[in-house]
Amino acid sequence: MKKLNIKSPFALLCLSVIAFFALDILIFRSGFYASYLSDPGGMTAPIKIKYAKEHENTKNPLILIPSASLMKAGFRLNDFEKANPEAPFTIIPLFLSGSAAYTHYHLLKTIDPTHNRYHTIILPSESYKILSNFDPGDDTEYEEALEIISFIKPQECPAFLKTYKGSELFYKLSMACIFANRTYINDLDRFIPSRRFSQNLHSDDENYHKLYAGTSDTHTILGVKLGPNNEIIYCPLGAFCETHLRQSTPLLPEVQKEVLSKKILAYEKTWLTKILELYKDSSTQLVFIQMPRAFYNDSRKPLSTAPDLKNILPKQHNVHFIDEHYFDQLNDFQYMKDYQHLNKQGSEVFTKRLTSLLYQCVQEKPIS
Repeated sequence: MKKLNIKSPFALLCLSVIAFFALDILIFRSGFYASYLSDPGGMTAPIKIKYAKEHENTKNPLILIPSASLMKAGFRLNDFEKANPEAPFTIIPLFLSGSAAYTHYHLLKTIDPTHNRYHTIILPSESYKILSNFDPGDDTEYEEALEIISFIKPQECPAFLKTYKGSELFYKLSMACIFANRTYINDLDRFIPSRRFSQNLHSDDENYHKLYAGTSDTHTILGVKLGPNNEIIYCPLGAFCETHLRQSTPLLPEVQKEVLSKKILAYEKTWLTKILELYKDSSTQLVFIQMPRAFYNDSRKPLSTAPDLKNILPKQHNVHFIDEHYFDQLNDFQYMKDYQHLNKQGSEVFTKRLTSLLYQCVQEKPIS
């Protein structure tokens, strides 16, 4: 029997094929890539980057706001632009749900490779001090809801949920529909859906108005008619709305909150520190904003024992921290539309306070 000549083209081809499949199994099919190497924002990052580059105005200093659900729920960007036509800066808004530091790190590393493109980067930091009932690696409930309804039809929900009956995931999935049915986006034309959601829309403009149709009194989304306080007036799923959409995620015991809070804090700290390292020799200002407590429902309020972000991150010349007291005026229910959304008056107050902060950033005044 002849020995295989490893220098022959055929042998090299065979070895290449074997190596390819071995690496494929080792890195991708084993789950290693998904667990350790993949970017959770990878699905939306290309859209974010393309949008940001198309809207940059090099005449003015650029202020990047790379997202947060709560920022999106309060900042009235259109109102800001109308009231400040001669603003000495240009805002680059990337209002997508999710504020995980891991996602921000990969986004900034890609969109700003020289680490000097932006004058200021506003990082709304809501998760380092709060308890989330969901895995810290996940996106927020809203993004998850949009992802879910992008491939599950409303009438399919009951059968789909039976698979997860009794699990913690069941509560998240059952709430997804009602989360998606909230008109939480002030500037709808600025919203960029995830790639999967976008691909399921035949015409973005047409479907935005279809999904978010309605008036300030009532609105109908995916066939679910909601009142001014997002109460369910009519649901095509019938009793399903009563038994599932109204069911709240159970609050966790205080001891379990402490354990999860430490895990989330460690997760966020790791990637926030990496963000600081990206800009350690840069003139770009990094401004971390802790959102008002009024934004949080009971399961997401900051724990009394949670440390401040500024006390656990390395000190750096271009890093500033704005705590929730900056928005103290908003910690009143008169400004709330529901437990996580400001009403018009509240979002106007939020926008005014944020506008003042943005002016401080570019006028070289002390940021506080």
